Parts: sequence; C-alpha cells; structure tokens
Amino acid sequence: PPPTHTHTPARVPTSFLQGILTVVFMILYLGLFLLLTLLYGALARCRIRVRVKFTPGRLISGLMSSLSVLHQPYWAPKWLSWSSLVHSLATLIKISPALPYERETIKALDGQRLNIDFLIARETACSPTTPTLIVVPGITGHSRSAYLTHLVGLVHSVGWYVAVVNHPGIHGEALTVARLMTTHTSEDVKVMIDRVRQRFPDSPLHGFAYSLGACMLVKYLGLVGDATPLKSAISVSNPWHPDAALSFIRSSFLGRNIVDRHFCMVYQDIYSRHRQLFDAEHPVLDSQSIFSATSIKEFDRHLSTKVFKFPSVDSFYSESSCVDTLRRVSI
Repeated sequence: PPPTHTHTPARVPTSFLQGILTVVFMILYLGLFLLLTLLYGALARCRIRVRVKFTPGRLISGLMSSLSVLHQPYWAPKWLSWSSLVHSLATLIKISPALPYERETIKALDGQRLNIDFLIARETACSPTTPTLIVVPGITGHSRSAYLTHLVGLVHSVGWYVAVVNHPGIHGEALTVARLMTTHTSEDVKVMIDRVRQRFPDSPLHGFAYSLGACMLVKYLGLVGDATPLKSAISVSNPWHPDAALSFIRSSFLGRNIVDRHFCMVYQDIYSRHRQLFDAEHPVLDSQSIFSATSIKEFDRHLSTKVFKFPSVDSFYSESSCVDTLRRVSI
C-alpha cells in the first residue's frame, strides 16, 4: 500500500505569541494613560519645592541668588506621574545613533576585563586640554544604549572627548573572572577613571553617571575624596540605596513585569553564557535558583551575595548604597 503521509500543523513559537500579547497590552495601557491624562489634566501635575544644597562661597552664593528659577516651585510634567510606563516604553523602544567608538580593554584589580569606549573629536585631537566626559551607564547600560548615545553624540559634537565605561559582560563581552559589576565597591570605576587620566593627562575630566552607575560614581567620589581627578560630576536618577529603588520599581505592575524582569533576564543571560566559569570559581552557586529568579533581587540573593561573599542580599545592598559616602564627596 502507498505510504501514509500525516500533516502536523505548524506551531507558532511561544516567544512570538508573547511578543504579540506584549504589544497589544502596551497599546491598551498607553490608551488608558492618554485617557486618564485628558480626564484629570492638571490633577496629574505635582508641585515640588526645589531645594539646592551647596557649600557657601562668594561665587556659588552669587550664582544661586541670581538664578530665581531655583527658588520657585517646580511643576512636574504630567507624564512623570506614570514613570513605570515611560521606563517600560524606553526599555521596549530603542532608537540609538551609530557612533564611531574606539575601544580600549584594560584589566581590573582582580583580572576582570574592562572595556572603555572612546569617542575622540578629531578636529581638536591635537589639543591636550580638550575636556573629557566620563560616562558610567546604569545597571544594564553600555556605550550603545539609546539613553546614552544621544548624550554622547551631543557632547562629542561640541568638541569634547568622551569615554564610556562598560560594565563586565553587559553587551555580550566575555568575562575573564566569574563576577558581575562591582556595585558594592568603587574598584572598577576607579580603575577606568585612572586609565582615562593616563590617556589624557592634561584634559579636564568630568563625570556623568546614570541610575546604578550614578550610585557607583558617587560612592567612588566619597571614598577617594580629594584624590579624584574629576573636576565635576553629574549624578542622574541615582537610586542611592538599591533596595529602596527596587522596591519602588516593583510597586507597579509594569515595574514588576517589564522593568525588573528585564534587569533580571539580562543578568541571567550573562550567567548562562559563563556558567562553566561561575561554577568552577563558585561551586556553591545553585543554577536552578538563579534561572528561576523573576526579579533582580532574587538573582542577587542567589548569585551576587555568593560571589562577593555577603551573608544576605540586604547586607549586599547596604554596602552598595552611596548614602554613607555622600558627605565625603569633595568636588
């Protein structure tokens, strides 16, 4: 008899269905957001009293007294009350300009490979006093992240040098040591800033850091005090204490299911790509618990605390906070 051919209908990949559901959910959520904004209008605005902290002096005191805008109430934009939605959209929608970076690889104190991406303004490349901006990204950021490339491109367009710090393994780079970014110390940030100073010894150095990178930069500034080569620094969206910041993120549905989950998945991917390295250096790690984590705090509980030898995730986050070092910042 002729062979019987059976036809098995093609199965739609689960990831594709999840993507479609995510898009539909975001459209519905965005529509709800716009509707509520129209309905409540001015109620969505919040009045914030601006408080400026500075060390008294003739120049700074005169400057503060002349900037009347700093002494007026600040009316926050309506969309700021929906921070989880804004953050989620920024996570899903990424438009990043291409920048001609030059990469330099150095080693941390423990031998970890660290990458610094330089953007050199060619028209001023011969000037030893050209200012340099050192950029430290957030928890999952790198030199190609959309929220940084626009800033870097703008600073480069006015003739500055730019050096972007890349956290280990974030953008697909191979780890040489089984550990992630050192949020509880300033070692990686210090090594990279010292390298930029070596490359541009006469350049005025300025720092810019975002999110958890801002926490690391402020911690570094507090620990090194007057020894820092930075002339100034800008701390943007600093969480100050990681545990408090994560609690705020997880207080909303989008924060729990998109933002925090995204953080966790990025680091689970790094662990997956370097599992043999981690298992060899840290046999105490439980891979099943690491892969089953659904938040960055769970991930840190099962991996970071074991790698950096902390008794608990709370003690790890306390050590990662920059609050205690803030008063010792000297710039």
